[in-house]
Amino acid sequence: MTVLNAITNGQYISDQADIKTAEISAIRILPHITHAFVQPTRVLGLLENIAGLGDRVKVTHPLGGHDAHFLFHPTDIDRVLRKAHKSFSITPQQYKMLKSKGGKIHPTIVNSKGKQWETERRKLAKHVHSVKGLDSAGLETVSEEVDRLIESWKDKDQISLGEESSDLFIRLGYRILFGQEAANDTAKKLGNGASVINRHQYTVALSNGLLRPLSEQWPKLKAALDDFHSEVSAVRVKYLEQLADEGKEIGILLDDLHDDIDPETADARIAMMIRASHTTMTYTLFNAVWNLADRPDLQARIANQDPNDQITHQVIQETMRLTPPITVIPKQANENVQVDEDYIIREGETVIISPHVTGRDPRFYQRPEEFLPDIHFEREAELSRHRDAFIPYGIGPRKCPGRGMAEQQLSIILSKVCANFEFKKTTQADPVPQATFIMLPDRSCKISVQPRAQ
Repeated sequence: MTVLNAITNGQYISDQADIKTAEISAIRILPHITHAFVQPTRVLGLLENIAGLGDRVKVTHPLGGHDAHFLFHPTDIDRVLRKAHKSFSITPQQYKMLKSKGGKIHPTIVNSKGKQWETERRKLAKHVHSVKGLDSAGLETVSEEVDRLIESWKDKDQISLGEESSDLFIRLGYRILFGQEAANDTAKKLGNGASVINRHQYTVALSNGLLRPLSEQWPKLKAALDDFHSEVSAVRVKYLEQLADEGKEIGILLDDLHDDIDPETADARIAMMIRASHTTMTYTLFNAVWNLADRPDLQARIANQDPNDQITHQVIQETMRLTPPITVIPKQANENVQVDEDYIIREGETVIISPHVTGRDPRFYQRPEEFLPDIHFEREAELSRHRDAFIPYGIGPRKCPGRGMAEQQLSIILSKVCANFEFKKTTQADPVPQATFIMLPDRSCKISVQPRAQ
């Protein structure tokens, strides 16, 4: 039974302008939420069915506790994430997700608040701020790693797209952070650890602490956390030893590691940057190449690299719209927020925003379920729709600070891959995404690769 069929007794309470509002008791959807976290493939379906009730869906707490609000319309998203951003913060569940190996929570740009967040933002901004992107050394690093990837593909008839994408971004992230290549065993440990943690950690964070050891995900997650953070610690120690030996700055972590912070906080910051960049970039590249595999015409346009053709940028944007790497953007109200004259979010209540649902709204996209980069992101189409109908990076001050870096890397990778290869799917079966908080690619998907005729 779908969520929509199960909760049709939800009562619509208003229909203001173009924004439809609905209200439903949490009791009616709790089983479906539980199933979605146990079986990650159900998460996106759950969100879509809740969105079928309205643009705003208020989920009421049966015992008088804090309600939750699903907001899908760009106007409401703008009001919450941009105009009223100071009235919202991360949720307690997000905060729990960021524990280190020792069980402590250390401040990073992801989980800090107030002045601490501003400090963390300033530290990161000079390296990866969305306006600046990568410097010339960073761009050269990306090119070298992609050239290595391309060389390894020349002897293969087909590749596992998820695995190849994962390995590429672990190596790229490592070089950008530390200024040197990752050993094969280090890359494998960090990549496997990041994937397992992101697959299971949100589920475990939601469970009660006493019940957590009984969760079937807990043993695997605990082992992955320990291995991942042990590897991060080893990498940090080796990095600082090399700095001392060579007496020169490498990578972009020098400020953080010399700021009189304790080793566990330094490790938490390194781990956050590896996990955030690796998993989101892996998922985006996977989907970009998978979608392009059905479009040899777009592959050829990207390979041609005409400076007047914006197709590479459009493919990246369309991939992020159709398959955003972040499932939901949850926020908790720090005070009462009057969204409009008829709708209020009270202090302590949770807001849930879905880039996946909003990015497939037929009111803003001509054919929202199809991969049509040169239609949906043609300049006039972009200007004609609400600016917050496209939110894969979030919006407002707490949006992803690495947007510029991410798009630069993806642009270089797609340009080089398409210039060297023609590729197509080995199966027409759609990938089955693994969705908890961060999306993970279906590693069973393979593509065939053939050298492009010059």
